[in-house]
Amino acid sequence: MAVYNKVVDEELDDDSTCVDNEASSANGIELQPAEENSDLHLLVEDASSKAMSRAQQSPGALSCFQSPGVLFGWHEMNAHVRAKDKEGKEFEKHILHGVSGEAHSGEVLAILGPSGAGKTSLLNLLSARPSLGEHGHSSGTITIDGVAVTQEWQRGLGYVMQRDIFFEELTVHESLLFTAMLRLPYELPYERKTEIVAELAELFGLGDVLSTKIGTQVERGLSGGETKRVSIVNELLSDPQLLILDEPMTGLDSTRAALVMRILKTIAFKQKTVILTIHQPSSAMFDSFDRIMLMAPGGRLVYQGHAHDALKHFESLGYQLPPLYVPTDFFWTSSQMRTLC
Repeated sequence: MAVYNKVVDEELDDDSTCVDNEASSANGIELQPAEENSDLHLLVEDASSKAMSRAQQSPGALSCFQSPGVLFGWHEMNAHVRAKDKEGKEFEKHILHGVSGEAHSGEVLAILGPSGAGKTSLLNLLSARPSLGEHGHSSGTITIDGVAVTQEWQRGLGYVMQRDIFFEELTVHESLLFTAMLRLPYELPYERKTEIVAELAELFGLGDVLSTKIGTQVERGLSGGETKRVSIVNELLSDPQLLILDEPMTGLDSTRAALVMRILKTIAFKQKTVILTIHQPSSAMFDSFDRIMLMAPGGRLVYQGHAHDALKHFESLGYQLPPLYVPTDFFWTSSQMRTLC
């Protein structure tokens, strides 16, 4: 496990609405500005360029992420669960139909789809988390760098679940320090572990709430965006090679969602492999993805590849994006008209 170095990146502390598009440009992906929210897009591009320029010029910036990312692949993933029909009779429901895909180091892969498309079920299978019930079963192959995974592969995995789970009475610092004591190398001094927690908290804009309790719905604590960022930091303390996030934008307004997305882009820029699910992103958010996987209800794969090639794929099938339409709305409408895979 990597030992963290000093992190100095003040540009990532503010809560401005920005998404880092520089990482995508570095990967050869030309991003086009969204027709809607053009002022927001310009603000996002300007702030992100400044942040990434500072990160590249400062030797210590973001250097805490040292473990390299991986080429993570899955092939012919199928999943079945036991369900009941309207008459109460049990039957076997096929919730994932031969889904295949891959996530690359240095890129953000977004798995898109409406409710019931099997996004969370797929993530649970990829992270080896049981979620199919007592009589459920699955099949398929998971690979890392082209080699089938072993029992030890989960040590390099960080999984941010859709529901944030913390001890509500603990402060942010206590929660993160508890994780650091468990996950960071035993030989690392206590003082250094404390420094790492502070460094990552500052990186994610949490420096001012370290002494704040997580809180509950009754007792005031962190905001939704702050809690989500604590969850991400909590997983990053193990310096994972692969970071999986289930609906990290749920419950966030556009500003918070843009901030979380910018952080994930920054993590990917440090040659991490990042996979996230998202229900229905805006045009500006869609432009920030490197690769996308489109899933239709019933767990069927519609498209998997570079984000900027998705429209070409649909056009080749005879579907044209209407003027002023949000791309994801167009994808869902078209995929429900017929099977596109």
